[in-house]
Amino acid sequence: MSNYIFPFLWMRGESEQTIRNEIAKISECGIKAVCVEARPHPEFCGDGWWHDLDIVIDEAKKRDMKIWILDDKHFPTGYANGLIETKYPERKKQYIQCTTADIFGSRHKLTLHVGRMLKPTIGFWEIGNPVNEEERAKNSLLAMIAVRFDEGNRFHEEVIDLTDTYDGQYAVFDLPQGQ
Repeated sequence: MSNYIFPFLWMRGESEQTIRNEIAKISECGIKAVCVEARPHPEFCGDGWWHDLDIVIDEAKKRDMKIWILDDKHFPTGYANGLIETKYPERKKQYIQCTTADIFGSRHKLTLHVGRMLKPTIGFWEIGNPVNEEERAKNSLLAMIAVRFDEGNRFHEEVIDLTDTYDGQYAVFDLPQGQ
C-alpha cells in the first residue's frame, strides 16, 4: 500500500503517553508516516527534545511507520536553532535582493533615497514589526544600474552603472536625454 499522507506530529513537550497515543491514532487511520514538527518544542535540540524523539522512533518502529523530521527551528532552514548566528556569525545566511524604481525624465539631477530601499532581513513572521535599523545598517549595496526601456517595454541592452553615485544614503546622478 502506498502512503501519500504525512501528517505533522506537533512536538510541544507532551507526556510520553500523549505522544504514543497520537502515533497510535495516526497508525489506526492507515497512515504509515509522520512528519515531526520541531518548532513548537520548548527544548528543541535539547535533552527533552531527544527524549521525545526516542519515543516517536520507538512507536514508529513498532508500527512499521516512516518518520520525516523538519530539521530546523524556523523557516527557512539553515538557522540551525540559532547556532550558526551565535557561534559562527561570519557564516550567517546572506541574501541578495533586487529592488527597482521607475524614474521618468532626465533634465535635472535626480536624487534617489537608496538607504530606505535597503531592507533588513525579515521573515514573514515579523511583518508589521518596526524596521530593524541596526540590521538595515549591516546591508550593503552591490550595484546600482540604470536601464532604459526599448520599444515594446523591453529593457535595452546598454546599462549605465550608477554605483559610484551612492553616498551611503542617497544617489545623485544625471541620465542622458531620453533615458
